[in-house]
Amino acid sequence: MRIQIKILLLIILTLIFMLGLWSVDIGASGAIIGAAGCPVQTEGLFFTRTPAAQYHLGLLISTASFLILCALFIFEIFREKGGKNEKTNKNKRSYNFSR
Repeated sequence: MRIQIKILLLIILTLIFMLGLWSVDIGASGAIIGAAGCPVQTEGLFFTRTPAAQYHLGLLISTASFLILCALFIFEIFREKGGKNEKTNKNKRSYNFSR
């Protein structure tokens, strides 16, 4: 993958993670207001859900984006060296000690 695509993917997944945390905040705030005795529904353009559902949706979004970010980082750390790095590997001496 080109570096520009990796950076764009990193930025998009970070924004999705922050969106999930914001959704958790909205759900927790709605649950606190609901516990005070006021009926609360979280509403958007196309949906209406309870604060508990909003909270759990935020947890799902945050967890999924975090795990995808971790998987991408692990893939980058442990990927095999190849392609452009082969030129630098040819200049290094390799010693074979087998008989």
